[in-house]
Amino acid sequence: MKKLDLPETDDQGVLKDICNNSRLRCNPCILNEYLTMRDQYSSYTDNKGNPWLCQSINLDVNLVEALKYHYKKPSKDFSYITELRRSGSADICPMCGSLKTADLDHFLPQADYPEWVVFSRNLVPACDCNRTRRNDVKGDTPDERVLHPYFDACLSNRLISCIFKGDLNLPLISLVRQSHPSVADITIDFHINTVIKRSTIISWLGAKWLSLKRCPSAIIGRLPRRREVNRDALVEAIQDCLEDKDIELSSKNNWYSIFYHGISLDDDVIDWILDRHNGIVRGDIDPLAND
Repeated sequence: MKKLDLPETDDQGVLKDICNNSRLRCNPCILNEYLTMRDQYSSYTDNKGNPWLCQSINLDVNLVEALKYHYKKPSKDFSYITELRRSGSADICPMCGSLKTADLDHFLPQADYPEWVVFSRNLVPACDCNRTRRNDVKGDTPDERVLHPYFDACLSNRLISCIFKGDLNLPLISLVRQSHPSVADITIDFHINTVIKRSTIISWLGAKWLSLKRCPSAIIGRLPRRREVNRDALVEAIQDCLEDKDIELSSKNNWYSIFYHGISLDDDVIDWILDRHNGIVRGDIDPLAND
């Protein structure tokens, strides 16, 4: 999850240009739909891509097929699509916060919202989480919707953390919302349930926990590998790791920050890590032993 700047593409200018280019596959279909497309582009921006407010309309099926073709194989007139694919978000998926971005995809799915197939503000970099969320962008009640990387400024704030329960040798890990006054809780919850939980984040967090169990200093990089520490030093090291990842990835909702933030909130977890680290340093704990 990450807030992105709006693409600089002049989408209305692109519409005019493709209407004047008779060599394009979408021409002449788009000549009859130009005013409708123009209004739909404006509606999307005015409503900030909110699926509850962006109402799709029926388009000529030949135009829809032509626009899908241009999205898959952008010609010069659609070069911004190639550029968005190339630049994307190199370090983090803006939709789920993973450290991977695979492609460009449609925020409002093309199957249900075909008029925005080539609209730059509907094209977001995303990893495979966009496939697992399928075409789900809104729930049953208003405010239940997926957060938009271009329009939801709340994505610059911390919106998600994690909790560790049960035996900390192999804890149960779950995600938890961090409320923010600028966005409804049910909106954050819908995004977590529809996008984040359908990704591989829980298995990723579990793998990071097992690595931390084997060698806390390998995951909490500020810990000295061969020296015991006190609790204050551990808390500071965890906080430093959290802030480092927030800064490095320009997002407080990347998977590393979710992991470190969850640790920082739980005194029992911090005490367990402290005992684990100092025990390994003293030689009292075999880091590879199965507990």
